Amino acid sequence: MSNECKRIPPVSEWQGLWIGILVVIVFVVSLIDWIFGVTFVLIDLLVALLAFAVPALISGILLVLSFKALSPGIAMGRRSELVTTGIYAYIRHPHYLSNMLLSFSVAMLFRSWMGLFTAFCSVPLTYLLTLSEERHLKRRFGKSYAEYASEVPMFIPRIRKRR
Repeated sequence: MSNECKRIPPVSEWQGLWIGILVVIVFVVSLIDWIFGVTFVLIDLLVALLAFAVPALISGILLVLSFKALSPGIAMGRRSELVTTGIYAYIRHPHYLSNMLLSFSVAMLFRSWMGLFTAFCSVPLTYLLTLSEERHLKRRFGKSYAEYASEVPMFIPRIRKRR
């Protein structure tokens, strides 16, 4: 059977589901904590709203830029090719970074210590899911992905220009 006939399901379908579940868990924990009154007492409402708005805005921008860089076939999982343009020229996993920022912003919106703790706990889980996707991409795209990964950071864009 040739490689062209094989359909390799995108790993991100399941990993995206898990990341979405983590964001929902942070939201639920933050909401429960907010309803029952265990909230930040040292931060006033304005600071909490700003702490929510900035990461939420960055998260939304990352999502828009990442979907803009993907063709409809890739976004729907019908085609599989390495995308290295747009936001993907600066960071390899804008969706995961967006979800982590959204988790922290939701915790700050509700000014919830438990939500913030849960958001911090979701970071290593997100990182492990990202490593799993990286292994899949290395198998799928081989040397081209290895070269891309050596030039483009995983989550935090470089300040200096690439050579």
